[in-house]
Amino acid sequence: KAMAAFLKPDGWFQKNKSTEDAVTYVIAKEDVTKNNYFDTGLTVIAIEDLHKKSGVVPFLLALAMADEIEKDSDNKVLDIEELSQGPFNSFGVKYENHPANMPAIVVHKVFISNDSTGSLYIVNFEAPKDEWDEAWKMGEVMLKKYLIDDEF
Repeated sequence: KAMAAFLKPDGWFQKNKSTEDAVTYVIAKEDVTKNNYFDTGLTVIAIEDLHKKSGVVPFLLALAMADEIEKDSDNKVLDIEELSQGPFNSFGVKYENHPANMPAIVVHKVFISNDSTGSLYIVNFEAPKDEWDEAWKMGEVMLKKYLIDDEF
C-alpha cells in the first residue's frame, strides 16, 4: 500500500498495520509479531494525500516534526543531513533519546516528502545506544537502499 520496498535482513521479522490515515511497516531484529515492540529495527510510516487531509504541505510538516525532536529535552541531536532527490524533499535527523529511567537509544529518522502528491514517508532506524555501532551496519544499508514510488 505504501508503494515502497525496503530490505529485510535474514532472520529479522516484519509486521504491517494500515489505518485510514497511514500505512506502517516494521522490520525488526526481535519478533515484533509476538511482542508488539522491538529494540532494533526499521519503521516506515507512509501517509498519503496529507495535504488534502490536513491542509499541511508534507515538507513543512516534516520540518515541524524535526523541530520538535530538537526541542525535546530527552533528545540530543547528533546530525542533520539534506537528502533531497528527484521529486522528493528529504532530510535525515540522527539523535540520541534519553528517556527517564530507560536505556538510551539512537534514532536515525528520515523524512521523505513528495509535495506534488501530498505524501510523506517517515522512516526510522533505531537501536539501543550501546548496540548502535553493530546495529547500524544493517540500518545504514536499509536506509540507503530502498525504493519508493513517486506517484504515492
